[in-house]
Amino acid sequence: MSKSTKRITSFQHKHVLEFGLEIVELEKKGNMLVVTGVHCLFCVYHGQDVKPTSRKRKPTDNIHIFKVPFIKHHYLWHLKQHAETSEDYNELSIDDKKVYFNGKFKRINTMHMYIDTNQNSIYFTISLPIIDVIIKELFYCDGDQILVGVHEVDNKDEEDHHMNLEQIRKKQRRRLL
Repeated sequence: MSKSTKRITSFQHKHVLEFGLEIVELEKKGNMLVVTGVHCLFCVYHGQDVKPTSRKRKPTDNIHIFKVPFIKHHYLWHLKQHAETSEDYNELSIDDKKVYFNGKFKRINTMHMYIDTNQNSIYFTISLPIIDVIIKELFYCDGDQILVGVHEVDNKDEEDHHMNLEQIRKKQRRRLL
C-alpha cells in the first residue's frame, strides 16, 4: 500500500454492542447506505469517569464521534476515558448489553451537564420576570401579597425585602429607564 493510499475500513456492526456505539451518520453510495459516523454511548449517558487525582483541565462534556476509518484500537483508546463504566459494560452478556442504555437519561438532559456537581454550593441568578411568572402568576392570585427576599448584586434599597411583587416590578422598571 503506498503512502498516498488512504486506508478505508468500513464499520462493523458487531462493534455497536462490543464498544457501546450508536450509528449517527449514514451516506448513500449507489443503492446502499454506508455508515460514516458513530458516537460513543458512554459519552452520551455517563460522560467521562471522574478520577480523584487533580487535573489541570476540566473533563470535556463533548460526545465523541468516530469517523472513517473504523478501527478497533480507536474505540479502545477512547474507552480509557470511561474505564469504570466500560469495564462494567464489558462484563455483561450480549442480551444485557442490548438493554444496558435503555431507560437511562442522556447527560445533556440532566443538570449534571450544566452544573459543577463537585462544589458544595450552587448559586443561581434568576431575573425578576422569571420570578414574577413562576411565583406570582403560577402560585398566587392577582390580589395576594407575598413577602419576598430580594438580593441584588449592588445591595441597593434594603426595603425591597418586604414588598409585594408588583412594587418590586415597578421599582425594577424605573431602574431600567
